[in-house]
Amino acid sequence: MIKKILFTLFVAGVVFLFYKLKNSAPPTDQKVKHEVPPGKLSTQLMAYIIVGFMLLFSGIYFALNWLDDRSLITVRVTTAENIVTEYQVKKSALKNRKFTTADGRIIELGDNERLEILPQQ
Repeated sequence: MIKKILFTLFVAGVVFLFYKLKNSAPPTDQKVKHEVPPGKLSTQLMAYIIVGFMLLFSGIYFALNWLDDRSLITVRVTTAENIVTEYQVKKSALKNRKFTTADGRIIELGDNERLEILPQQ
């Protein structure tokens, strides 16, 4: 998760530096001023709006994904002798045949044990 955020910030920084270097070029005598007709948005303003929406929605996506990974689910483990045990597990702590419970116990399942994820109430 932190890698995605750092990568996004890195890309935003590179774009910002590129934009600053492009605008710091020495001015030429033949500079043409583009007038924006009334009622129309400039291209630069549209780019800022699009980048703003991209940052907003990606931030919302990462926040909701982070919250979902930290939600508690109920896991039922059934042994070969039909002994049933239920555990509370964070969604992100559930791996293939191993998980960590909410109270910190590490459970590793054998080949003959069955794992069920119960629906949330």
